[in-house]
Amino acid sequence: SKHAVGHELFFLHVYRLLCCVLASEQIASLEDGSSQRSLSTFVLAQEQAEISRLLISVASFFRVKSDDGSWMHGFWLHKSFIGVGEVVEDLDNPTAISQLDLREACNKIMHAGTIHFDVETNDRSKAKYLTSFVYLYGKRGKVNWKATLDVVEFCRAAANVIV
Repeated sequence: SKHAVGHELFFLHVYRLLCCVLASEQIASLEDGSSQRSLSTFVLAQEQAEISRLLISVASFFRVKSDDGSWMHGFWLHKSFIGVGEVVEDLDNPTAISQLDLREACNKIMHAGTIHFDVETNDRSKAKYLTSFVYLYGKRGKVNWKATLDVVEFCRAAANVIV
């Protein structure tokens, strides 16, 4: 039997993922340096944990639904949506870069051994915040790969899945 999880939860997690990424810079701008514990340092750690959790949730949910045929129509319709990131399949040959579609991005999220977040610093407050880019690293056999995921574009593609 199929997993009995409604698509509403998938879309809620896509929404939360988008909010988490877009709020990071705004929260960093609140930093005034007066508190003993930096709010942005606390928030940054929470954001990274939450974004990782939501990426895995969205990716695994999409894979289950597209693999079991529930979302086959939506999957084929959006297979051409390749603007969610790019992948270097072999880090020893980094010139071979290909674009990620939504499904392949989900595969990379689920098979990544390491995730790194792109962090920038607010000019005024010097507080750190996350950009929309996430770097995923993994291995296929003995070959190391690296995927660069644009989380905003990933969310845009996921939000357009037809269920």
